[in-house]
Amino acid sequence: MTQNLTYTPNFMEKLLGKWYKWWYMLKYHIYQRTTYQIDNSLFAIGQVLVLLGTVLTWFAASGANFDTEFKSRLTYFIVGTIFLNFINTWPSFYGYSIKNGKHTQDLLYPCSTLALIWAKSLGTSFYQNIVVIFIISLFSPIWMKLIEFQTSWLNIIFLLLLIPISHLILFFIELLVGFMAFFITEINGLSLNFGFVRQLLSGQMFPLSILIASFSLNLANPFSFLFYHPMQIYLGKYDTNQTILVFLGGILWCIILYFLAKLVFKLGLKRNESVGL
Repeated sequence: MTQNLTYTPNFMEKLLGKWYKWWYMLKYHIYQRTTYQIDNSLFAIGQVLVLLGTVLTWFAASGANFDTEFKSRLTYFIVGTIFLNFINTWPSFYGYSIKNGKHTQDLLYPCSTLALIWAKSLGTSFYQNIVVIFIISLFSPIWMKLIEFQTSWLNIIFLLLLIPISHLILFFIELLVGFMAFFITEINGLSLNFGFVRQLLSGQMFPLSILIASFSLNLANPFSFLFYHPMQIYLGKYDTNQTILVFLGGILWCIILYFLAKLVFKLGLKRNESVGL
């Protein structure tokens, strides 16, 4: 009796074809991250505590006056935190792979190294971000009474369309931080300080309009596309022309940061001292 050894591809393999490798890489790192449940839970709790601390600080600064302006400010931070966890990615940790030499195996794959890092970081951060969003959603009965819900579907659509642009901007910025491991001995301090700088310049700690009132100057800040600009669109603070400029500016920053990341990676490889290369 002859055994049939013909391989039958599954649905995703048929659907994606040669692109299935990226789906496999993404799925593998999502599954891998589920083994760190305590770490994910602690990170999620920390994110929620930061959000609550920020809200309480602004509440105290407003003189404990729950007016329309404070409700708008509350919406800014809560919806912004949820948006940030939809775009969050962690390629800066690739610096540790560079320091311990694990990045060398990625150089052997017959594909773009930047695309490979993207698939890994997206899979690694996906589960963690879902945990954060889930914990925030547990407070939804409270949020529903406190925040402003956007009634304009156009603003909501613009916000959703901005997710991939904001995600890529954050990915390339984080990647540049990780690539610094090619040039400096330790990156622990750099990674920690970068987290603070990102919160400050993205508007996560306070709206950037308090520090920089100029719309044009905020467009020149790539971090503003991670929190500030998306929330201004959601809250209806921007007109159609400003919204279009945000999209164009975001696309331009994606292009600039992409080529900058490729350049830094190329320069870093020239300094690479991994055994066997």
